[in-house]
Amino acid sequence: MLLPKTLDPIRVAKQGAHLEGQLSLHQCERLQAICDQADLKAQVIMDLNMDIKANVPFIRGTIATTVNMVCQRCNKPMQYDLDIPFSLSPMVSEKQAKNLPSEYEPLMVHDEQVVVAEVIEDEILLALPMVSRHEVGAC
Repeated sequence: MLLPKTLDPIRVAKQGAHLEGQLSLHQCERLQAICDQADLKAQVIMDLNMDIKANVPFIRGTIATTVNMVCQRCNKPMQYDLDIPFSLSPMVSEKQAKNLPSEYEPLMVHDEQVVVAEVIEDEILLALPMVSRHEVGAC
């Protein structure tokens, strides 16, 4: 199942939605700049809803994927497995973000839309290690 290209996360969260699908990592330009992602895909699950207590919209989900990288020890290709939970709250202003409960990371929304692939790519990039390297003794 394909994920939508764009999404109005605040409107969709108010309605409530469950999205599942795959994202081809080859279309993620910033990941491609690290190393060719070939035919790798990310499996994404997202739930959009309202946090009634805090009165904020949220996007919770997981991203499961494998990313091609280059080992910084031996300079050879390697794969890095990721299983990333995320909890975001779409915001339209910095003021809203300052009052956000600590369980959520702010997701700034401009013109009511977000590009779903960019949101997913951001989460993957944030989860990557600072220095990629094989397990000890593997290179």
